[in-house]
Amino acid sequence: MDIEVKLFANLNRFLPAGATGRSVRLSLPENCTISTLLQQLGIPSDLVHLIAVNGRHQAETDYVLHDGDVVSLFPPLAGGSETRLGPFHVGPEAIDLVSLSEAVADPAAGAIVTFTGTVRNHARGKVVTLLEYEAYTPMAEQVMEQIGREMAEHWSLIAIAMSHRVGQLAVGQASIGIAVSAAHRRDAFAACAYAMDRIKEVLPVWKKEYANDGAWWVEGPGVHNESSG
Repeated sequence: MDIEVKLFANLNRFLPAGATGRSVRLSLPENCTISTLLQQLGIPSDLVHLIAVNGRHQAETDYVLHDGDVVSLFPPLAGGSETRLGPFHVGPEAIDLVSLSEAVADPAAGAIVTFTGTVRNHARGKVVTLLEYEAYTPMAEQVMEQIGREMAEHWSLIAIAMSHRVGQLAVGQASIGIAVSAAHRRDAFAACAYAMDRIKEVLPVWKKEYANDGAWWVEGPGVHNESSG
């Protein structure tokens, strides 16, 4: 099959001898992947920041190519790839997932993944009618930022934002919102899941459950979100 490859900025040094401009046409076996394409051109995958197919589809290296595809390869953007951290907020305000998504939006983002933790109507075999969250706010926001730094160390991310609500919340209301942007969806999904796991482990937020037979503060690790998300 016939594939056109466009190499931008300093990636054009990998163009085969005799190629002109920034593109080259290659004949590849059927069902080969972008990873195979990179190997044929001698381009290390860690030098490629973004991959676009036919000018619109942002792809992973395991994407299976088709005859006639145009693959564009982009190096990291000028200015580096340091992850933007924040805002990280803990307070009584309702979770605004739209604002969190806007905070992490970026032209280089191929994926924005969000998570909303909501109050459910049951826990430990009881009917839950209300939750009350209490936090040590200054420390909680610092811990959120530290979790964000951990995420940035493990995955290639563009931006991270989080918000946790305190006070009394009814069933169905959001207790936490997380937004993560990345060039590729896998990084964004994995980092978002990691954030929620770490928040349940270490964030200094406590939860009081109101049920049909009384109310009590829940004790134990991860209690602040055990009935949400």
